Amino acid sequence: HSLAVALLRLGAMVEQRSSHATTEFGSGCAIFAFFSVFVIALTQHWALPEVVPASAPLSEGFSADRARDVIVDLSACGVKYIGSLANERCATQHVKRHILGAAGPHADRVEIDVQSASGHFYIDFLGGL
Repeated sequence: HSLAVALLRLGAMVEQRSSHATTEFGSGCAIFAFFSVFVIALTQHWALPEVVPASAPLSEGFSADRARDVIVDLSACGVKYIGSLANERCATQHVKRHILGAAGPHADRVEIDVQSASGHFYIDFLGGL
């Protein structure tokens, strides 16, 4: 009788250790999978975009070189305070030229309206400023 009880206790201990090892392995796999997905997500989130040259078509996205060319053209107009010739004519012509250049072969379908305002208006929603 005591031998049977001892064997039952030994079998229970072996079974308990076996299920504990399986649980540890499953937990380790879950932690590894979580951190793998986390690292992949961070890598994709912080990845830098490819550099697009100015000669690339607009459909390839933003080009810092192309933007710099626009800024250089606009700064060539000089100081552009409101009402100045640089603001009213030079800057407007540069912006139009870049818009039409970006349109490429479809420039004939682009319609550009230039608005110019003069005078002042009462801003009652800001307390009459």
